[in-house]
Amino acid sequence: MSDMMKNLGNLKQQMGQLKETVEKITAEADAGGGMVKAVANGEGRLISLKLDPKLMNEKDREMAEDLIVTAINKAADKARKQAEKEMKSLMGIPGMDKLFR
Repeated sequence: MSDMMKNLGNLKQQMGQLKETVEKITAEADAGGGMVKAVANGEGRLISLKLDPKLMNEKDREMAEDLIVTAINKAADKARKQAEKEMKSLMGIPGMDKLFR
């Protein structure tokens, strides 16, 4: 029982370290040949969005909206994949990465 409690304490500490690591992960993606750039963190949250000034002069707003959505989704996907990779390497336990989804 003592070993189990010790392991649980170690797991809790590792989970805390893992959360800090995931929060620091960032991924950038672009769409439209770099006209729209998005950066997301390891939790998949959008951190920043940059639009090329030329894009805002275009009359086709629908295209701009589509590019923004694409860039955001690509950045979030990349950040999630990096976070999953980091979780797997830190935890060394198969399936642990699914706990954070």
